[in-house]
Amino acid sequence: MHVETRVTLLHRITDPADQRAWEEFTKLYAPLVYAFATRRGLQHADAADVTQDVLSAVARAIHRFEYNRNRGTFRSWLYTIVRRRLAGFFDDIARVRRNYEGEQLYNLDNHPAAAEEEERWDQEFRTHIFQQATERAREEFSEKIWLAFSLTAMDGISVMDAGRKLQMRPGAVYVARHRVIRRLHDIVKGLTEEPAPLP
Repeated sequence: MHVETRVTLLHRITDPADQRAWEEFTKLYAPLVYAFATRRGLQHADAADVTQDVLSAVARAIHRFEYNRNRGTFRSWLYTIVRRRLAGFFDDIARVRRNYEGEQLYNLDNHPAAAEEEERWDQEFRTHIFQQATERAREEFSEKIWLAFSLTAMDGISVMDAGRKLQMRPGAVYVARHRVIRRLHDIVKGLTEEPAPLP
């Protein structure tokens, strides 16, 4: 199964005529942005609006984005856009409340947990990408090979016990696990240019 690398995908979405590239980008990143916004306390409709604002901002700014590993990651660039859109959302709420209640909500830029917020984004980004990679990799392997990986690498079951459960020799379990881990690593690296956070 062909997996679009992130660099290739970012290059493709600069072309307005490449609708499939934009659909792939949206499928990959919109759920991440939406989930992050809901965990910031936004209602579902507001989170959906913020997600659309982020995607629109990406579409406008992607022509200026140039991949340079020394200047920062795409993850950080996307977080900057997400953070600004969230700040705008909370600023709008603050203005409404000042008008009606004389009360001001916090400004996201002055929030004392800004560093923790970015760390949370980084973790959620990595987790999301890993989940995407497992979904894609799962389609490439037989049930038995995938279970050998899942039981030993994800569930913590010993190779011997997994072998007995799956009626596989321990060596075959090791090989199956290694094949899946290597493929996951390749997919995650293609999507992020970073190593996979594998067990």
